[in-house]
This record gives sequence, C-alpha cells and structure tokens, in this order.
Amino acid sequence: MSEVDRHRASLGQGEETEGERRVVSGADMGSEDDAGLWARVLRGDEQALAALFDRYDARLFRHASRLLTHREDAKDAVTVAYFE
Repeated sequence: MSEVDRHRASLGQGEETEGERRVVSGADMGSEDDAGLWARVLRGDEQALAALFDRYDARLFRHASRLLTHREDAKDAVTVAYFE
C-alpha cells in the first residue's frame, strides 16, 4: 500500500480527535516548496502527493469541519480535495 493510500484510508478510521489528525511533513520533502511538490505530482510522484497531504490535511479537515455539520462529510471533503 502506498503512502497516499494509507493517508486516504486513515480518513475513515475510528473517532480520532483533531489533535490526533496532526501530521508532520516528511523530512525529505519538508523544505520543498508547494510548487515543486505539485510539479512532481503532475509527473506521477505519489511521495510528493503524500507530502502535500501531510502538510495540509489537518488544516483542510479543520476548515471542512467548520463548514460541514457532520464529521464524515468533512472527511469526505478532504478526500475529494486530494483525490478526485
């Protein structure tokens, strides 16, 4: 299972708290800017997509949770933002 698949699967697990959803950027890509990561994503680099996911997952989930009434809807919105 790729890193991206693990992240996607984690959106549907249990009743984690917002604090548990905090993520840390990978050391190898933590300093790379978003434009560089997106360029790599466009070339099919799943590790670059996972790094972007790690960088913004908690923030996106927080915003989605404020806008949507149900936790599952917020999780779905984050998934759609990255994968569809």
